[in-house]
Amino acid sequence: MTKTASSSTFFFWLTVAAGLCLLYPQIDFQGFLSSGDHGRGLYAAERTLHGDVPYQDYWWDYGPLMPYYYAAFDHLLGVNIMSILIAKALLTLASAMCIFLTLEVLAGGLAGFAAAAWFLAFGHDFFYTYNHAGGITCLAFTLFCVASYIKTRQDDWLWTGLVGAFILSLIKLNFGAAAILMLLGTACLTDLSFAVPFTGKKKFFYLFGTILLPLIILAVYWSFLYGLSWAELQQCMPFGRSDALFQSSPWEALNLLAKTFGQNLLANRTDFIFGAIVLTSLLRVLSQLADRERPAAERKESLLTLILLGACYILSLHEYIKSDLWYRTFWAQPAGIVWMFALVALALKNFSLLIRALIFGLLCILCTLHAREYLAKIDIYRTTDHYLADPRGKVFIANPPEWMKTAEDTAEFINRMIPPDETFLALPYDPLYYYLTARRSPTRMLTFFDVIHIPPEQEMKVINELENSRVNFILLSNRIHSQEPGLGIFGQTYCPNIAKYIDANFIPVAKFGDWQNEPGWAWNHGTVILQRKGLRK
Repeated sequence: MTKTASSSTFFFWLTVAAGLCLLYPQIDFQGFLSSGDHGRGLYAAERTLHGDVPYQDYWWDYGPLMPYYYAAFDHLLGVNIMSILIAKALLTLASAMCIFLTLEVLAGGLAGFAAAAWFLAFGHDFFYTYNHAGGITCLAFTLFCVASYIKTRQDDWLWTGLVGAFILSLIKLNFGAAAILMLLGTACLTDLSFAVPFTGKKKFFYLFGTILLPLIILAVYWSFLYGLSWAELQQCMPFGRSDALFQSSPWEALNLLAKTFGQNLLANRTDFIFGAIVLTSLLRVLSQLADRERPAAERKESLLTLILLGACYILSLHEYIKSDLWYRTFWAQPAGIVWMFALVALALKNFSLLIRALIFGLLCILCTLHAREYLAKIDIYRTTDHYLADPRGKVFIANPPEWMKTAEDTAEFINRMIPPDETFLALPYDPLYYYLTARRSPTRMLTFFDVIHIPPEQEMKVINELENSRVNFILLSNRIHSQEPGLGIFGQTYCPNIAKYIDANFIPVAKFGDWQNEPGWAWNHGTVILQRKGLRK
């Protein structure tokens, strides 16, 4: 084994160890738990484990793959939230390893370890869904294939990347398309830059990537979506302007992004140090690219690497540019981290090993300090007031204790009052209670807000399902009247027919939680249970 290979192996396993040390303490900590978004993800995994199909048997507006992934962990480890968090942590570790491999290809194992550590310590989590963790892994894998092709010009990396893009398209369709564009652009620009022959195999790659693979993806989606009404199709594929809660112009979104970057540079010591290193590296790399005495092939490869990684970053921002919702920039984190650490590595290329070790070592120290601070923060929630003791919970959550009591009392009442072979309807968006009580929703529709655009004929379908299943109980949360954009007032701005049906056939029998304050996503939670009129208690 060569010295370089030995070094890469050492940093590879060091990255694995660092990932396990940081992620293991988090597998019993959920953060905020939403009865809607998280409840839907938990319910989807469990129902998929029992044979239900995304879109057909329950409403789902992402790609169809991840419910099957999480269902596998429910099967292996048991149906509880910790099983889902373990599955998610493994995806985060896989993402970090892909970032390591990308930088290892471009700049060596030390740079790869520093970049992966930065992702593990500072990477933002999609707090509202388990689905996107798989998408981040596939995007990071795409970057690895992009970097490998730039370095080797071997077509195998392009085809491997298309496999990753295909998987990504089954997690988040629009990002699968973005990954395909990344690979096609990498092939085109790299081949033009290095005069790679345009062979028959390369022609087939372009044909497959632009036409055949998209057709395969559409065929897979069609097999899942076939038979749904037009309204149901739109609810599962919410890509229209009317489906977006927030919209902005690209200029507004990019302007906000630039301002945020500027503010972050001065936000704290860590951001200032990192920003100074990146900006200094940028100036040095620009100087290197302008230096005619350097080998032309070296300058060309460096410029191509930065251009293509920058393009990957921009493509990963496409959802944010459309809406300026800050959490949508999280999709661009792998590309952003890879680009910045590649820039630093290029700037340090001709420095001694000692200097490179000092710079990357400093960055690793910053990662360690931040990770320790974060783990200390989540330890605050490791108390009985924040422990969801339900057999399907087994995790600590950041929700207020009042939220916890409402959820536990509601689930206990349902289990006590409703026979195990019966179910209930949860409105407007509270599938967590199906999950906690091991019940199947009487209808495939899990959310009933304004933004879902439920037409009258779909309302009547839901009512018929309730009658045919003889559903005797309804759960309403206080989000039936919300000032949040896109949610609306149940019975007034959405679903008037279902509201009339409930009012005519059900009466309240129990009430829990906060019905005074504005309902929140994971706070100020209240529920009321309604029972069918004339039903014996």
